[in-house]
Amino acid sequence: MVVKQGLEYLGASVLHGPTGERGLELARSEAIDLIVLDVSLPKSDGFAICKALKDDPGTRDIPVIFLSALNETKERVRGLRLGAIDYVAKPFDMDELVARIDIGLRVKA
Repeated sequence: MVVKQGLEYLGASVLHGPTGERGLELARSEAIDLIVLDVSLPKSDGFAICKALKDDPGTRDIPVIFLSALNETKERVRGLRLGAIDYVAKPFDMDELVARIDIGLRVKA
């Protein structure tokens, strides 16, 4: 929720999927520009959600940035190999996250 509040404060329109399944529903039904995805989610994990997004022709081109407390090299590499464009470790700096989101949006355009 900190990310959502911080991005909304900066003027971004943010949809929040509190579970991986809800996030997938939103990605499939809304016009999403970029997804910030945690690895640790209720009822599923972010890696599985990222794979589902990248396997779906309707969502595969949405940039994904992982934001996670899991910061070992194997997790970061796994996220990137699944198709994420970036992996940000918690704790994080909001200015850095916003800069990475800006880059992700430019890459998509």
